[in-house]
Amino acid sequence: MRMTRLQDRRTAAAVMALMIVLGVLLGAWRSGSRLYARVEDLFYNGEKGNGVGMASDLSQRVDAAVNMILVAKRSIDPADSAVTGLEEAVTAVNAASGLQEKYQADRAMASAMTALYERLGEAALSDKDAGYRASLYADFTSAAMTMSHDPYNAQAVEYNREITSFPGRLFFALFGYEEAPIFR
Repeated sequence: MRMTRLQDRRTAAAVMALMIVLGVLLGAWRSGSRLYARVEDLFYNGEKGNGVGMASDLSQRVDAAVNMILVAKRSIDPADSAVTGLEEAVTAVNAASGLQEKYQADRAMASAMTALYERLGEAALSDKDAGYRASLYADFTSAAMTMSHDPYNAQAVEYNREITSFPGRLFFALFGYEEAPIFR
């Protein structure tokens, strides 16, 4: 009696093993996607889903930086490297697309904002502009403090733990999942 390929035990076992492997990979991909979607949702929409979260805090930092640039252009040369450095950093934050890119751009903007703040401290500012300088820098750093306490960070830590612990690191690396940035 002649068996067809699908009736052969070895072929059936190989097909079954392949299906198990594909099922595990699909499950890992879906799990990683779901975990990352939660992290992204918290970043953009906040804990209550009302849009008050990391993205809005980052937007407040951008607003403070843009206003600091306006103050600077009234007091120092607009081509000063501290001014152009912050302008470039703001552009980078606005152009950043992913969480990791936004994090890196925010770090660069923080350095550029501090450099301009210090540069303006050396300039002869009017009392009004000196007040704006202090207030805008306080707003900028306050938004960073708010970001450091946002529930997004706890979710990002949990996500990072999942993708870097066994067995997650075996599967998530295959699909290109990277760690979510922690804004602290």
